[in-house]
Amino acid sequence: TIVNPDTTFWVFGSATLLTFIAYTQFRTRQFVILTTILFGLALASKYVAVIFFPFFLLILGIDYLFHARKLFPDPTSSARLIVRDVRNYYLIVALGVALFALMMPAAIVDPEILYESTIGFPGMLPIFLVTVALTLILLADAFLLKARLTRMIVLALHPHRHILERITYALLLLSCLFVLFNWISKNSLVDLSHIPFYAKTKDSFTQENPYIVRFIMEFVPLVFALTPLTL
Repeated sequence: TIVNPDTTFWVFGSATLLTFIAYTQFRTRQFVILTTILFGLALASKYVAVIFFPFFLLILGIDYLFHARKLFPDPTSSARLIVRDVRNYYLIVALGVALFALMMPAAIVDPEILYESTIGFPGMLPIFLVTVALTLILLADAFLLKARLTRMIVLALHPHRHILERITYALLLLSCLFVLFNWISKNSLVDLSHIPFYAKTKDSFTQENPYIVRFIMEFVPLVFALTPLTL
């Protein structure tokens, strides 16, 4: 029996996401261990799991923003929280990659394979470098300023946190409506007829089309793969 890697990725990827969210709620060791194991399995399922490198940090940022008053009561506690979160972030990433390497011995024999399967994945290196830079800034703030800068920013943004929700919902809704209207009007807004469905797997999809066309094209299967009620 041949198992579809997409299936295993959706299972382990979803589980990775949920366990890391659970970590932000409880910040216990068992959720660090669980997330590490599931992340390693997600990487072994499909290399696209490298998207969790920045996504873990994004989840932490959203948690800081929405629970700022609870998480940042004073500078000392804030600094401890940031140091612990950054440490656990790198533990999950490093040990998850190590688990992936154990399940794919070629990555141990040839470091180039390990690199290309993780941070060397197309488009991931600059994103990973940005996440590293952000964690270093957070650590510098925690050690040098007792997280006063981070605390000041999240507490200032905290009262306006629901704007982020509205922007996200509006973007999703408008994108879906745009795709539907464009289809009903026979590509009168953006002509997608020259892009075959499988073209997005080719270099021409990213090189010959502007970003807005690629963005809309990625929404097409999302809109037409869901039932109307779910959408």
